[in-house]
Amino acid sequence: MDFWLSDERWVPWDDERSNGRQAEEALTSHVEARLHRPRYSEHLSPDESAVRYEAELRGLFPDGDPDLVMLGMGHDGHTASLFPGTDALEERSRWYVANHVPQVDMWRLTATYPLLWSAKTVLVLVAGEDKAEMIAQVFAGSADVPIARLSESKGQVIWMLDRPAASQLSPDQITEYG
Repeated sequence: MDFWLSDERWVPWDDERSNGRQAEEALTSHVEARLHRPRYSEHLSPDESAVRYEAELRGLFPDGDPDLVMLGMGHDGHTASLFPGTDALEERSRWYVANHVPQVDMWRLTATYPLLWSAKTVLVLVAGEDKAEMIAQVFAGSADVPIARLSESKGQVIWMLDRPAASQLSPDQITEYG
């Protein structure tokens, strides 16, 4: 089984902020899987790393169409490292890019909409009451934030929300599972 990171902070692997390190500890250390991630090196620029990782992803998915992409959402409506107002939001050909995020003053490497939109299924996991207002806006179609653009996906988009994150949705917007 192959897992790949939708985004990574431009930090060394052993940095506590590394998404790859966190994913390995939480997920791939418990199942037989190969984790694909962009490489951090002081000898590479963020863009060079993104280009190399994109080539690896294109090797995994020569026709696009990953089976499943699992994403989260930040309180500001960002997903992966597609933050409001950043350059990566406008990318239409590359699958993976370096994206400077002024909101956190750091480089992030991220999947772009062309790759995310090509997935057969996009699973969005959201937890926390601090995200409830943004979720309500996204579901009402009134939010102009990166995660709202997942609706343009050619595949199925499935939202899994905990009760606090779903607290501002109306009952007709919710399907509960046991």
